[in-house]
Amino acid sequence: MEPETLAAELGMSGKRLRSWLRWMFPRTISEKGSRWYLTGQQVRAAQARFGKPGREESAQAAGNRIPAIHGPGLDIVFVGEGPLAHGRSLRTGCYYADPSNRFYAHLEQSRLTARLLRPGECSKLTMYGIGLDDVYDDRLGVRSRLKESSPSAVCFNSKRSLEAFAGSEIRGEWRGVRGRRPAAAPLGEVSKQFSPVGRKLA
Repeated sequence: MEPETLAAELGMSGKRLRSWLRWMFPRTISEKGSRWYLTGQQVRAAQARFGKPGREESAQAAGNRIPAIHGPGLDIVFVGEGPLAHGRSLRTGCYYADPSNRFYAHLEQSRLTARLLRPGECSKLTMYGIGLDDVYDDRLGVRSRLKESSPSAVCFNSKRSLEAFAGSEIRGEWRGVRGRRPAAAPLGEVSKQFSPVGRKLA
């Protein structure tokens, strides 16, 4: 499907849709000047932003999970608890897609990425040695994926995501100056400290 076809379905101008798509999903130099055929992710993202998805799409989005982003030779994998049930991330299939979420800005400010990426570019994070995953209710699945990709470190973006992965409560202060925040650690150390059964990942 081309942008103009989707724009007509959404009842908007092709120029406006293309402008938004270029902002969310920047095209590479080699792609510029060629015909633009939208991916399924791009279509769903535009429908979530500009139109009300149909009953079938809504049911599909509600039951889906955002695919984990892993790859060989990763420096770090950021692990969350899972997106909001009716949030923009789940609707668009892009990690940390809510406009108020500064995840990608923090990556750039920390110089983990060379430029500010947009949510629609989350799959490109592996180019910078970064992976993304969510625990949901499947901590063993996350553990298996981490074992396979074997990143140098794992960073849990909240206490709840760490507890979901560990399968047990993390006691002690979490926030503030006195807070002990074991959010990032070598993979083996994460397994040693927070696995209730002491099972090694690698």
